[in-house]
Amino acid sequence: MENTPHHMLQMVSHLVLILYISSLASSASLKVGFYSSACPSAEAIVRSTVNKAISDNPGIAAGLIRMHFHDCFVRGCDGSVLLASISGNPVAERDNSINNPSLRGFEVIEEAKTQIEAACPQTVSCADILAFAARDSALKLGGINYDVPSGRRDGLVSIGDEVPQNLPGPTLSADELVTNFARKGLSVDEMVTLAGAHSIGVSHCSSFSNRLYSFSDTSTQDPSMDSSYAATLKTKCPAPPPPPQTQQFLLSLPLLFVWTTNTTRD
Repeated sequence: MENTPHHMLQMVSHLVLILYISSLASSASLKVGFYSSACPSAEAIVRSTVNKAISDNPGIAAGLIRMHFHDCFVRGCDGSVLLASISGNPVAERDNSINNPSLRGFEVIEEAKTQIEAACPQTVSCADILAFAARDSALKLGGINYDVPSGRRDGLVSIGDEVPQNLPGPTLSADELVTNFARKGLSVDEMVTLAGAHSIGVSHCSSFSNRLYSFSDTSTQDPSMDSSYAATLKTKCPAPPPPPQTQQFLLSLPLLFVWTTNTTRD
């Protein structure tokens, strides 16, 4: 099992490439080395920026891969997840509660974009920068490299309400997940492989603690969960404290009677 993380990263890398193609099948201009003449340093700048960010904070690699997935699954890989909300317009994707505050790595993309603009103004799309960054994150973590077709155009529309309409939710059944991924042109095998991206990064204990401690009325732990894995998770995520006990008190308070009399004066 020593090769499992590397194997999983390899599968994730391949599925990231599948996302590029399936989400943008209509973009015939996509090709490897799209910027070889117009901005030959583009991919090197992104890789250098990503490597530095991951060296400072290894967790940012998972964040960049997740951000790319969240971008591709809504409007295609168009960088719309990077757009900020504007007053008077609908809330943007990045500010939907699914993405905010959990999406991270925006500052890495912005830093790479700043450097690229200095070298090649108005040439490289943010969508391509994010695609390169996801690939370079897999390379930095697992030593896996692959070519990224580029030439995407940046989207100009970002609507937060479209995020829950497209991204698979954590409570979806297996059948619902299959349907969700099929709408994006992804097979069951590809769905399972892409789900392997969850083998890196972090998760809040609150996202799964009910499966460890309060699964049902008849079983505190989810019986479908591997027992040894559950034991490991319990060392990382102690049982949540019980809800505060409430007690009804009947208080005997002194009663203040105010006697009023109507008096008349002669």
